[in-house]
Amino acid sequence: MKTTRRSVSSGEKIRVCYVVHLDLRWVAFEWIARELDRDRFELYVLFLNEGINPTTAHLEALGVHCEHIDHPYDTRLLRGTLRVLQSVPPVVRFCRAHRIDVLHAHFQQAPMIAALAGWWAGVPRRLYTRHVGAPHPWPPRSKQTLLFRKIHNRLSTRIIAITELVREALLAEQVPAEKIDLIHHGFDLEAFRQVSPERIEAVREKYIPGGAGPVIGNVSRYVEYKGIQYLIPAFLRLLEDRPNAFLVVAGTFGPDDDMIRPLVDALPPERVAKIRFEEDHYALFHLFDVFVHIPIDRIVEAYGQVYVEAMAAGVPSVISLSGIALEYAKHGENAWVVDYRNSEQVYEGIARLLEDHGLRAKLIEQGWTCAVDHYGLQKMIGALEDLYQAPGRP
Repeated sequence: MKTTRRSVSSGEKIRVCYVVHLDLRWVAFEWIARELDRDRFELYVLFLNEGINPTTAHLEALGVHCEHIDHPYDTRLLRGTLRVLQSVPPVVRFCRAHRIDVLHAHFQQAPMIAALAGWWAGVPRRLYTRHVGAPHPWPPRSKQTLLFRKIHNRLSTRIIAITELVREALLAEQVPAEKIDLIHHGFDLEAFRQVSPERIEAVREKYIPGGAGPVIGNVSRYVEYKGIQYLIPAFLRLLEDRPNAFLVVAGTFGPDDDMIRPLVDALPPERVAKIRFEEDHYALFHLFDVFVHIPIDRIVEAYGQVYVEAMAAGVPSVISLSGIALEYAKHGENAWVVDYRNSEQVYEGIARLLEDHGLRAKLIEQGWTCAVDHYGLQKMIGALEDLYQAPGRP
């Protein structure tokens, strides 16, 4: 089928359409909508959901045109592929109606749908951001996923790797190096830094009983590779030393619920808060005396945004090295690094950070410096704007 490709004249805005397959609110889209240069770019968002994505209202309040395409998620090879193909024509029609110049896909099946639709509609710049890490051996990927990757890796004109680890994975899948752009996630660092005492106290009253502390924080879904099963024994050991210690577990849902929930539920109920979702994510981090994020392998986190969020909020962290931490973490400088699957080291790290105030101050200061130097929002926005303006390759 012959496609009509249009060029963008110097006087026109570049029309950028995000294609997103996600049923959760992802505040980074709101940051991008707020900071993208609207004098040069017109932003649209297509959500692929069975219902209304919770990010929609926030984006529309920022003047972003949002639409939804009903797309039931199905990972079976034949039926799931058919559903994907059924979702392509509506995206093609949208691209043609709005004369889209750049398609930028995020999450799950969006890269496949956007790559096919963009190619069919003649969109000159077809991008996707790779949000997952290595294809093998962890986490296991379906035959459908592996097939889709081969296709959308080929049809996309550029692919954004969010870490060096993701770049390695793309190269292993035979993606040409010149097709890959390394753009780290950027964060609204001041939003984590400048949180009023009133907001912090409001969140504290919801979850932390009076007199409880120190507070140990973990923010991750119930997924085995996040490593919470190695935090639980460390916290029980900490309770022997500090009977008033308190654990906050935020993100109490996920595919490994059956394995992780019984471990969390077995903790003394007066010593743990289990939070499915907290709207004031920024204030939540300010409840923590120590933050813990301990993935079980170097490849299982493609990024690990909570690593940066804790540094931005000024919370010293006990971590294992995965995703973005492989690039920035320096033991005893900006984080306390432990081995994978090692509850004893996790306990020792928490205890050390609670006792050594000089070390705490050092990790907090160096963590903030690291976040500012490498993971600010404007750095990401600038890189995206440059990429959206780059010549496309049909």
